[in-house]
Amino acid sequence: MDIKNLYEKNFSSLRKTVFYNLVKTQDEGEDSFGIQIVTKTENYEEKEIIKDISQKEDFVKKMIKYLYENAVDTTHFKDVIDDYILKMERI
Repeated sequence: MDIKNLYEKNFSSLRKTVFYNLVKTQDEGEDSFGIQIVTKTENYEEKEIIKDISQKEDFVKKMIKYLYENAVDTTHFKDVIDDYILKMERI
């Protein structure tokens, strides 16, 4: 598994930083991409990850950008991704 940080958002009033990471995995020679969100404060670190969202890197990068622009952290990350994927299935 390869993890690459794409965006970082600092919330100075909350004293926390959220990292938005692209996750790349390989299964039988096929690349697959997912998302990891990491929330860090002075006292703790919380990580959430969803692997194998798509084989299309650009699609997953757009999702990560959306999460970053909307300041989604680990608390709501999985719900937002689930809703996004369900919406895409209906189209």
